[in-house]
This record gives sequence, C-alpha cells and structure tokens, in this order.
Amino acid sequence: MGGGDVQWAELATQFHRDSSYQESLLMEHELLNTIRGFRGNPDLTIIPPSADLRPNRPPQGAICIYHAQVEYGLMLPPQLEFREILNSFQLVPAQLSPNAIAYVYSLLKLLQAQEIPWTLTLFRSLFSWMTVPGYGGCLALRSKTRRAMFSGASSSHSDWRDYYFFVGGDLGIPLTPGVCPPEFSGEAKWVAGQETLRNLEKLKGQSWPLKDFLRHVRNDIFLHAKTLGYDVLKEVAAPSGVATMKRARRGHPVTQLSKEVAAKGEGEEIRVPEPVCGGAVVDVVSSPDDTADDKKTLAELGYTGKGKEPMPATKSQAIPKGSAGVIIGGKEESNKAAVGQEKDRVEEPHPEVAPKAPGEKKGNSGNSEPEPPQKKVRNKEEGASLPGRSMTGRGVWCPRSVRTSPVTSGMTV
Repeated sequence: MGGGDVQWAELATQFHRDSSYQESLLMEHELLNTIRGFRGNPDLTIIPPSADLRPNRPPQGAICIYHAQVEYGLMLPPQLEFREILNSFQLVPAQLSPNAIAYVYSLLKLLQAQEIPWTLTLFRSLFSWMTVPGYGGCLALRSKTRRAMFSGASSSHSDWRDYYFFVGGDLGIPLTPGVCPPEFSGEAKWVAGQETLRNLEKLKGQSWPLKDFLRHVRNDIFLHAKTLGYDVLKEVAAPSGVATMKRARRGHPVTQLSKEVAAKGEGEEIRVPEPVCGGAVVDVVSSPDDTADDKKTLAELGYTGKGKEPMPATKSQAIPKGSAGVIIGGKEESNKAAVGQEKDRVEEPHPEVAPKAPGEKKGNSGNSEPEPPQKKVRNKEEGASLPGRSMTGRGVWCPRSVRTSPVTSGMTV
C-alpha cells in the first residue's frame, strides 16, 4: 500500500476539505441489515444517508460509519480499545480505512488468544499510521515488524466510501477530527516497558491470516448486544424488484453489498462474461435491446475471424449467368455435397444440346471427355446460344470437377 507519512497538524483540515465524497449508495434494507446488531440499543440514533450528507459533513451530533467497517469488526458503540485509539489520536471512524479496522479487531482477537493484555503502547509498537493516497485525511495501518503481522487484507471493498450511514448518541469518541497530541505522534518503542517488550517478542516475526479472525465478527456482534442488554434483530429481506433498481447513479455497475449476483438495471449496461462458441468465454456488453440476437451462433452474427473484431462471413463466389458448368435445379432437385453431406443430383445432358455442351472437344463427337477445368468456362454468348434452353432451365451439362465439389447453399446466379 503506497501510503505516506502522516502530517498530523494538517490531517483534520485535509479531511474536511476532501470534496471527492459522493452520495451513499446504501439501500434501506442493506442499512437495516448492517445495523441489525445495534438497532436494539436505545442509546443509539441511526440516521440513514441522504443527498446532502457526506462523511465529512455528517448531521449535527452524529458520525459517519462505513458498511465495510461494521463488516470488519467495528461495534456500535465502539469497543473500549477502539475508543482509546480514536480518542488518543483525535480521529473519527470515517478517517479509518476498512483494513485498518480489520487489523485492530484481529489484534484484539490475537491478544485474547495469546492471553496478552491490550495496551495502547503495544499497539503503537506493532503498527504505524500512514495516509491513504487520494483520500484526504484518511489513514491506514502498516506493520512495524519484519513480516506483515496480518496477511490476506481484502481488496473487495474498493468502493467502500460509497456505502455509509450515520450514527448519533453517546458513543464516547470524538465527533470531529482534532489534532493528535505530540505524545502519541512519536515512536512508542522508547517508552515501552519490560512487559510490553516481552509481549512483542512473542508476536515478532509471525504472520496470521486475517480471515481466521474476521470469521468471529458475527458472533462478537451477538456477544456485544448481549453485554449491553438487547437482542440482535433478524435480517430484512430485500424488496421485490430490488435487482432492477438503478443503483449506478455515477456509472457504477449494479452490485449488491451481500456479494450476490445482481441483475442489470433498466437502461444500464454491465460487462459480464458470457459463454459462446462451445464454451469459450469472451467479454460482451449486454443491454435490454440485445435480446434479438440471443442464442445466435457467431457465424449467424457475422463473426468468423479470430479475435473480437467482427468480420463479414465468407461469401460464396458468385458465378456469372453465362458461365457453364453450374446446375440450376428445379424444385424437385436436391443437392448433395461430398463434404457438406448435401445431396447433389446431376441430370444427364439433354440429347438436343449434348453435341453443343460446353465441356466437349470440338471435332470429336465420340469423345465425351470434358476439357480441363481451366477451359471449362464458356463466354456468355455460347451459354446463351443453346437452342430451346436458358440458364434457368434444367439439363445444363455439369463437368466432373463441379460434380465432385459441394454446391454452396443459397448461391445467387
């Protein structure tokens, strides 16, 4: 993660001046499911997002909380350890990236398993803050140990700033960012006691997968609610037709926070992998107007070349009307190709035109051997001079080279 050093004196100003925030895309039923573990708390006020609210412009007396932060272990009100971090560094939750929340939560679970007591000095000895590029006043955590303390940080919440809500009440944390005191902005290892140093030795050089700790979040939400004396509410089902709602207000594809497959909204286009041509996968763009071409093969759609560029299908070579050696059969005829498995019925030459058939050698009436293929084409005048026969009649003589070749279906002559 390419973050930089933190300029604590300017951090709050950077957060307030960030104009890149957009309106929250969190739907009502998603909000209810996100806070179902905290809605029973009478000391909290849940404020849904609106068009005029932003993470750095929350309602009076409230703070912004991201959906991903709750998913990664932030309770409401925050756990005591989270409160100590936010109060010590004068931060609000909206300044912390989801992975920063995941690191703190996983550290608490690891210390519990190792029977190591939590202290802010231990936390500062293990992690340091860094800024998130492009997000004004937003912070992430990086490990101070030789190896990353936690592995498998998720990138599935790349759009985490688009899904947020607001919470008011007695949270025990700052409502607005402040200036971090100097005693917390320096190095902590110089003030660490012997016990902290021993605990660091136990944790040094090891790495733990985040997923092993994050799977306990749901259970901890129930324990958190039980400790505060209220029940976790049931999940709310999505209303009918929610998959077709227009969630992509700024060109975003229609997605669900529950990571379920979302259908395409009306009038929108999303890029999806679609199996075509015997299972090969290519990227196609689907839209409501595309249904006319559904279930067509690539050849029917005019795609016969390699790659994604359309190429015109290979057309049969048109033979001029005057060219001999082409059978134009009647309605009762059927063509059979040696390769194409089609029937090809060849009529015997008509006795009236047999002596003048355009494949025989002149002056040798007894020899019906056809001329070589390069000499089989007659000019238009010879083909049109056959008595009593036209090019659309039956019985036109066909040379052997044509008889053994498939006749292209749909040839226009």
